[in-house]
Amino acid sequence: MARLSRDDLAQVKALNPLDDIIDQRTKLKRANSRGIREGQCICNPVRGKWPLWVNAQTSTWGCLARGSVCGGDTFTFLEQFEGLDFQAALASMCGAEAVRDPEAAARMEAERAARAAEHDARAKALAEDERAKAYAIWQNAGPVAETLVDAYFAHRGLDPVRSKALRFSPMEAYWHAPEDAGAKPSIVHRGPCMLAAIQGPDGRFLGLHRTWLDARLGTADMPREASGKAEILAADGAPLPAKKMRGGKQGGAIRLHDWHEGSGERVFLCGEGIETVETVYLAVHRGFGANYCAWAAGDLGNISGKALGLSSKHPAKPGRWIPSEEPDPDAPGLMPPAGAAKAIILGDGDSDPLVTMARLECARRRWSRAGCPAEVRMAPEGSDYNDLARQREDVA
Repeated sequence: MARLSRDDLAQVKALNPLDDIIDQRTKLKRANSRGIREGQCICNPVRGKWPLWVNAQTSTWGCLARGSVCGGDTFTFLEQFEGLDFQAALASMCGAEAVRDPEAAARMEAERAARAAEHDARAKALAEDERAKAYAIWQNAGPVAETLVDAYFAHRGLDPVRSKALRFSPMEAYWHAPEDAGAKPSIVHRGPCMLAAIQGPDGRFLGLHRTWLDARLGTADMPREASGKAEILAADGAPLPAKKMRGGKQGGAIRLHDWHEGSGERVFLCGEGIETVETVYLAVHRGFGANYCAWAAGDLGNISGKALGLSSKHPAKPGRWIPSEEPDPDAPGLMPPAGAAKAIILGDGDSDPLVTMARLECARRRWSRAGCPAEVRMAPEGSDYNDLARQREDVA
């Protein structure tokens, strides 16, 4: 076999994207703002852990579970996990033939495109299956009026919310998958739960946001300082989050309040959580009476969408990165509804302020360029807007 040049090898790698090869062997997440895709370790899969990383732009990979011993380029991956030497790896990718024969290169590219289409089809089928399961949970739930959901909002200093987006399940199962290799998910909790529908821009049901509630709500046993959310523990006693999402969310929102009838400038309010958005909505609606639309995005990534450019190193936290503030026009997250004259993006101050501001600035730029002037309003460091409202209520 003739010796291949660097350009020849680069062509082989370009025609056989490394993330495509690895994605056939283990689940990879979508690329982050730096173009890195994460996945489960192949040599020792651990549920809930994502130590494997792949950089499609440089055709390199590594696995933090095994340190620097595990990593390299496309050929080292095929060597370590397929047992192929360099020549066998090259032959498996049809590289030697392709670099000499344009027709072979075209065939290989067609095969790669077919694999990619098959992968996309599988991913869409899995996503639709998750959406259908989430929708079934949603359909089986009931209205929130005069349930623990009302008691939860009262405990958080809020009026009852009569939104079509919210429902109540009195005994919702909480599934949890331990991080042990091969462990299967099991039900670790059943209890009252607030369900929130996540709708896409066209109003279609995308996914489900669930908040398990403390059964003591509305009783004298409920401590005022408690959050109102259920305390859920894994089998080993480790605390678990009381909020979970199922199905899709990207580009969707929990539509707490749509435009109401009447005059007034149409202002779009958006934040991560239901409690934050509802707190500010009540305050501005009572104080100004403007025509506000208030949606909760679920998380920061859904507000910001993807960003272009490289992340920067965090000045105070080694190993942490601050995402770019420049929005990717081809991968938006949640966008303001039609008719919005301006938007106010609500930022929680109880997470990393630099990361939060970078993501919200990305959304602000995206929305403003789309014709909806936007501004970011951050809560004081260490708190969110509902925390502030409850503190003032306690003082009063």
